[in-house]
Amino acid sequence: MSSEVEPSKDPEEPKLERKRTLKQKINDYWQIGLKVIELLVCATCIALIYDPAQGTRIGKSHLGILGLVYTTYSGFIIINLMFLLSRSIKDRISYKTNIIFSAAGSVMFILTAGLLLKAKTDLQPHHFFHPHTHHLVMLLTTVFFSLMNAVLYAFDVFLHCKFKKDFVHNA
Repeated sequence: MSSEVEPSKDPEEPKLERKRTLKQKINDYWQIGLKVIELLVCATCIALIYDPAQGTRIGKSHLGILGLVYTTYSGFIIINLMFLLSRSIKDRISYKTNIIFSAAGSVMFILTAGLLLKAKTDLQPHHFFHPHTHHLVMLLTTVFFSLMNAVLYAFDVFLHCKFKKDFVHNA
């Protein structure tokens, strides 16, 4: 009787694949794109802070700041890699978990940028030429990238709150 209701399906009938629009592709991959950008910015931050931390007094007199800096940068590299790895093995991570990690990332990167600015003012109390000017420039560049990553994480929180979409492979 069910054959009368449903039309017969030919298993050899070719499946027509519709072309996905740019908006649909962005909707499917915005999470991956944000995580990759966040990961690259974290890697840039950790690469930029190494030389100033070794060549100035930050490595000797500001160990608490340096500990938080390296913990933030390397910790969120690992977190983002785990999100991307879970997506590649088609594991589901709740959007709430992603919101918690992204909100914590935003706060940690703002805190890190603030502490690096404090360390910079301790390193350069005067506004005259400093013998390690390139270190100070790298330090300020790291602060800029930290603030940029804080904005990216805040944007990630906003998008996850808006769409309530789990971090999962859509195939």
